Amino acid sequence: MAFPSTVKLAALQRSRGRCECTRSGHAHEGRCPAPVTLATARFVYLALTARHGHDTVSNCEVICAVCAHSEN
Repeated sequence: MAFPSTVKLAALQRSRGRCECTRSGHAHEGRCPAPVTLATARFVYLALTARHGHDTVSNCEVICAVCAHSEN
């Protein structure tokens, strides 16, 4: 399932155009400094829909392609 465009736009605005990843073990300390745009951002679920996550801004994390790749 994908987030609606309204949720993506709101999450991107919340992120101020910057990756929101704070995971340890990635190539950054603290929050990732990578800039993102609507075209380059990855929008990931904090709580998967299979685990009762919803298509809402509060469940949407904006991350860059490098951090998305590190997730796999």
